[in-house]
Amino acid sequence: ELAHFSLHAGEAPDGVEGEVFQVLHLSVPGRSLLPRGRQW
Repeated sequence: ELAHFSLHAGEAPDGVEGEVFQVLHLSVPGRSLLPRGRQW
């Protein structure tokens, strides 16, 4: 299964395919412990 995510600051642009969700809060504890770049 393939999932494609696009993040937008503000409203999603016109013509966006699929479902659009609004994220009200994002928590990233421990983010500084993760290595940078692709992990696969």
